[in-house]
Amino acid sequence: MNEFFRMVDVDLIIPEEMRQWYATGVPAPATPGSGAVDLFAAEDVFLAAGQCLPVKTGLRMHMRTPGIAAVVLPRYGLGAKNGLVLGNLVGFIDNDYQGEIICYMWNRNPFVGGERITIQ
Repeated sequence: MNEFFRMVDVDLIIPEEMRQWYATGVPAPATPGSGAVDLFAAEDVFLAAGQCLPVKTGLRMHMRTPGIAAVVLPRYGLGAKNGLVLGNLVGFIDNDYQGEIICYMWNRNPFVGGERITIQ
């Protein structure tokens, strides 16, 4: 677990097969100036033009700090360059949700496991 998640008392549950996508084995800010962490697709997905599908991240989290939530935002570069955005534009994860983080992605191009999306 890195400092980013200790600040808000969050546990991440990451399947072993997903750890390959994260340099430190867990989601972490890419640079010291990063305000969020990247999430990765846990599966290969092809989205046809105008199609919206759920994309598994393989991650679960438990937020022990009362009154906090997580927000999932699309990566700017993927949206601007490839048209890949979240189907609901912003994902809000309530404090008491402990299931897998699944992002409904809307895209005009294919993408594969290992593509980054952002949680803040």
